[in-house]
Amino acid sequence: MLLKNEVILFPPENPLYPILSLPSDDVESYVNAFDALVRAGVAIVQLRAKGLRPGDLEQLAGRLVKRARAARIRLILNDEVELAARIRADGVHVGQKDASVKTVRGLGIPLVGVSTHSVEEARNAQSQGADYIGVGCLFPSPTEPHRKPLGLATLRRIRAQVHIPIVAVGGISHDNIWECVQAGADAVSSISAVFGGGDFESNCRNLMARIHAEVLNT
Repeated sequence: MLLKNEVILFPPENPLYPILSLPSDDVESYVNAFDALVRAGVAIVQLRAKGLRPGDLEQLAGRLVKRARAARIRLILNDEVELAARIRADGVHVGQKDASVKTVRGLGIPLVGVSTHSVEEARNAQSQGADYIGVGCLFPSPTEPHRKPLGLATLRRIRAQVHIPIVAVGGISHDNIWECVQAGADAVSSISAVFGGGDFESNCRNLMARIHAEVLNT
């Protein structure tokens, strides 16, 4: 487990925060995908394996946390608060209807991220002590097709109201990733742009290269 202050949560030179979620119930597929992210050079990964049975999820998470420690990157679990505490993951990401920040802290979990969809929710998450917030869906997303996109204007309003790191999420692609950074996101998170097809390592590298190219041009 990396200490909270041991490394920057979202390094400016590496703001990609992949969400590891596959249309598979095969543990080895997840392990191989995680290894691809490590090779690509990401600094943080969120595991969101909704299709796995509880026993398989615990086995997978335990294996990934060991790999994350070896690679000195952070592993965040989506929603699985008690599991995160048992395996000593670096953190959890919770939704508005999931465990509170206080509850997560009480279990000794270092990092807590909270999904937000408005300025009010963002400010509430910050006041409760969240380490970062996810803001989205910003664009139409195949992962959550029922959600109305918030758009970049909402991201800018939230950026003006909170000082903790913001992760842009929802419909993030090679074409709009830099717009999210310009609008105030400290990091960008995606499932489909990384795992929607092709080589996962190459997809990650291409997204990071897109950001680096824009930084050099500014």
